[in-house]
Amino acid sequence: MKDYCRNCDSEQIEERIAEIKSTNRKYRDWEDSDVQEMFEDEIGLCYECQKEEDADDYKGEGWD
Repeated sequence: MKDYCRNCDSEQIEERIAEIKSTNRKYRDWEDSDVQEMFEDEIGLCYECQKEEDADDYKGEGWD
């Protein structure tokens, strides 16, 4: 999952959640968000999304 961007690859992430739920009996009744939490730390941001997030973090801080 580390090759995915949590902003750009939402479809692939949803497919992965569905795959986990269909192949593992333990997770079948779990909510999708609970399944995603298992691998959420592995899902980062692509270069462009990271750049935008960094810009948002600094926007308005000391730029008066």
